[in-house]
Amino acid sequence: MEVIHSFTVPNPNDISPSSQDQFNETFPMLMEILMKNASYGSKFDTGNMNFTESEKVYGLVQCTLNISETDCRICLQGAMVELSECYGKKQGGRVLRPSCIAWFELSLFYDSSSIDTPSLTPFDPPLTPGFAPHEATRDK
Repeated sequence: MEVIHSFTVPNPNDISPSSQDQFNETFPMLMEILMKNASYGSKFDTGNMNFTESEKVYGLVQCTLNISETDCRICLQGAMVELSECYGKKQGGRVLRPSCIAWFELSLFYDSSSIDTPSLTPFDPPLTPGFAPHEATRDK
């Protein structure tokens, strides 16, 4: 898994000082949940949490399908460190790595209605021994 290079994109706007403390408590919780779900499941997750009565933080994480659960988690944890260090006072930011991405914003930036929850089963279960699916036959 390659993690040497990453590309970061900040949201230029700062979080209001009056809600910074609540954000600092909520943001890591949201991203931890998303990282766990993505690394132990479909390699993708989105979600949101309120950090004030009227403000939410939205998050998205994704790993490439060719890496292990462990490598996915390591990649996302590294991306989270970058997000926290670089954008802790910003209204959003993205870290793009060769094997994963982590993204957060204070506004909805993904179409949640078009996101299908993929099956957590990575492959079809094996056929019962001695069982063969019906083959189509034609009369000649």
